Amino acid sequence: MKLNFDIKGTSVIKAANGSTPLTGGIDTRYDLSKGTFDADLKLNPTKGQFTIMGFLPTTADIAFEQTGKTTGTLDTAGALKSQSEMYVKLGSVNVFGIPIGGGPECRTGTPAKIDLASEGRFQPYKGGKLKGTYTLPALKGCGGLNDMISAFTAGPGNTIDMDLTYKQ
Repeated sequence: MKLNFDIKGTSVIKAANGSTPLTGGIDTRYDLSKGTFDADLKLNPTKGQFTIMGFLPTTADIAFEQTGKTTGTLDTAGALKSQSEMYVKLGSVNVFGIPIGGGPECRTGTPAKIDLASEGRFQPYKGGKLKGTYTLPALKGCGGLNDMISAFTAGPGNTIDMDLTYKQ
C-alpha cells in the first residue's frame, strides 16, 4: 500500500543554539502483513538561525541528501518508528551576515542517523506527530574555518519535531 505525506516541522541544533524549519514530503510503501515500510524522504533546502558562543548571530543554508530508503514499522496500535540516514550540507555559513564557510563540498563527514517515533497514535490516512533525537556528525569540506564551524554544529542532543499530513 502506498501512502504519501507532507512534512512540516523543526529541528533544534543543540551545539549551534538554534533551530531550522523543516518542510518536504515522504512517499511510503507499507507492507500490511509485516507492519513494515520503506520510503523516499525529501526534505527541502532551508535556512537555520543560530546564536553561537551565546551572542554571535549566525545563519546557514542547509540541504539534505538521503543515503538510502527510510525504513520503519507501524504496528496495529498506531506506534510508528522510522530510521533515516542523510548527509547534512551547508551551502553557506554567515556570522553577522559575513560569509565564513560552507559551499558545495561542505557536509557531514558521515550520514546523520535519525530515529523518529510517533507521539500518540499515527493514523495512516491522516498522519501524526513524530519526534526524535540525533547526533550531527562532524563537518568536512567547509573551507578554512571548517573545524570551527564543525565545533559549533556537530554533536549529540539535537531534536526533530514534525507533523506528517496525509496527501492523496
